[in-house]
Parts: sequence; C-alpha cells; structure tokens
Amino acid sequence: MSSFTHSEVLQESGIAAIYVLATNIFSRVLLTRSNICQLIYAALDKFILQESLARTAITTFRTLSPEQEARNVMESIHTSKLTVRAMEAHPMSVPLQRDACALLSNLAVDIDRQQVKIVPKKEIVSIVVAMSNHKMTISILSSACFALKNLTYEDENCRSLQNCPNSMVLLQYAATSEDASKCEVDAATILERLTLAKSMDESVYEHAMTYLQS
Repeated sequence: MSSFTHSEVLQESGIAAIYVLATNIFSRVLLTRSNICQLIYAALDKFILQESLARTAITTFRTLSPEQEARNVMESIHTSKLTVRAMEAHPMSVPLQRDACALLSNLAVDIDRQQVKIVPKKEIVSIVVAMSNHKMTISILSSACFALKNLTYEDENCRSLQNCPNSMVLLQYAATSEDASKCEVDAATILERLTLAKSMDESVYEHAMTYLQS
C-alpha cells in the first residue's frame, strides 16, 4: 500500500486484508503500531469517491476503533472529518452510513475516562442526515441512535442536536419503531435529554433576564 498509492485496486485489497486481521482483537494494537491507520486514511482521502473502497475503509476504521491506541492515532490524523466527507460522498450506502455513525461515536467517547468530547456540529448533522435518508433501515436507525445517545452525554452536543433540522421528528419516529426495541430505548433516552437540556437553558436564560432587569 505504501509503494503503490495510485492503485485503487491494490489500496482497496489492502484495506480489506487489514479488516480481516482487525477482526482479531489481539491484532489491533499491532496493526495500529504499524501505521495502518495512516495508510487507510491516505487511501480513503485519495479515492473517497469510490464507494466500495470508502465503505471498506470506514468499516475497517470502525473495527479498529474499540482500541484506545487506535482512537488516539485516528484523532491525530482527523479521521472524523474524513468520515463525514465519506458520508457526504455516499449518502445512500447503507453499510458505510451505519459504520460511520458507529465510528463517529467511538472516536468521541473515552471509555477509560468516562468522557465524551464536544464534536463539531457537522458530525451530528451527518448522523441525523443518515437517519433521514434511511428511515426504513433499522440497522442505520439503531447505529445512529446509539451514536447520538453517546454524544448527548455532553451538553454542548445536545444543543447541536437540538438545532439540527428534523432531528426531533426523526427521533420521535425512531422511538416508536416496532422493529428494534433497542433503537426505541436509545431514541427515547435522547429525547429525554434534549427536553431536559432545553428546560435548563430556558431556566438559565430566565434567571439572566431577571437579573439584568432588576
């Protein structure tokens, strides 16, 4: 992959081989330390308009992402931004959208420290757009709701989600989906958080206005 960066076929085959190796949890750290993430990034960046390669790259990133060391590398090379670009380039690719939602969630959550990062609004918008484009695809609804549930542990991400067009309608739809109970639960949890966040923001605003008028 390092020697033949202009070969789309070789790059995709290489990423596919990495994916197979990454399914073994004991191989992920070794792969990460071999600059695999950088190679996948470079291939995806160069051939992002090729749906098959982009899908394989996002799926492989997602498979590597449970490892903290891999997430650190992905953060350093701004993998989340490239993931959003791939989602925008291939909005109707079910596996890409599903795995991209999961990847964005994994990159934002630090399990060891129990922390969630404030992510750019564009990432949250991309997840909402995936829901909108694939309302009838339970795998995407489930992945998107799981990702948004994780992201909304952070208040600022809640505010970004509140300001996304159609987000409330889509979440209400997911919350009533009879095909996936986990999706229902996650969507209901997100709606509760958004309602609470809105109430708290309104309360703070009212207190501030009262203070300024006194």
